Order: sequence, then C-alpha cells, then structure tokens
Amino acid sequence: APWSAALWSQRAEALLSRGWAGDAMWALRDCDVCLAIDPCFWQARLQRGRALKAMGQIKAALGAVQDAAAAQAHYPGGGHSHDREAERQIAELREQLEARLHEMEEERERERKRLKRIRSRRKVQNETMRGSAIRRRGASPGAGTLAADTEGGSNQQGAATQPLLQQEQQQQQEG
Repeated sequence: APWSAALWSQRAEALLSRGWAGDAMWALRDCDVCLAIDPCFWQARLQRGRALKAMGQIKAALGAVQDAAAAQAHYPGGGHSHDREAERQIAELREQLEARLHEMEEERERERKRLKRIRSRRKVQNETMRGSAIRRRGASPGAGTLAADTEGGSNQQGAATQPLLQQEQQQQQEG
C-alpha cells in the first residue's frame, strides 16, 4: 500500500541493509516519502540518519538522528520495551556519528597543519633559490639583469648569455 509509512520505512531499511551503490540515496528518498505520509514516524527519521551517514553527510545525519530522538520521545505509547530498544538504536547511531565527526575534524586539522608545513618549506626554498641566483650573478637583491629579463629562462641561462649581450651593446656603440 503506497500510503503506508511503515512500508516506506521498511524498504529504506532493506535498501540500507543491502548496501549497493545508490541504495543510500533511494533509502533517503523513501524516508522522505514516509515522513510526508506520517511526519511523526520516528523510525523514518532514524533510517534517514542512517542513509545520510552512508552517503557521508555526517552533520546532516546527526541532525536527522536528533530529530528521531525528539520524535520518538513524543511518539504515542511510550514505556514499552520496543521504546527502550529504539532509544538504544538512536543513542548508538548518535555515538557513531559524533565519533566520526570528531575523526573528520582531527583529519581536517592534520591536513591543515601538513599544508602549512608544505607552504613554509616552499617559501624557504623559494627564498634560498632567489638568494643563490643573486649571488651567482653578483648583483644586489632586486636588481635584475637584462639577460635574465629578456631570456625569460633560468638564472643560469641569463648569467651565461650576459657576456654576449655586453659584446652586442659594445658593437652597437662603436658602429
């Protein structure tokens, strides 16, 4: 029956259990259909959190699990053993998501530090290369040579062509 929220939720659970490519997206769609039929159906919110987790959207999944907890608390017929099981499932998924979110933040921080070290090393390398090129040419910092500027090549090439340019300039002055 297409109007049964429980069937849409069960199908979402089956899709997530199967775990094929694209199943999480279809499970998420089924959860949204279920919630459109019955907005109080907390199991669909829990399945929605699982689907979002499977898709790698951890923050959104955590929000869905929090919605599931709030909806489950207001669901009629509380106090049964299946309610305690639901609370356990919600708490377990919340813990998993919070742990994964913490791992992601640590990974992001490690990557940020790694990139900062790389940038620092590159800056030192560039400054070292710039300083050694200036010493090779025997010029002061900031003073470029005509050969290096016109050749557009490396500093070694500019230093090698400098005597040729000086000879050409002398010939032009004499001629």
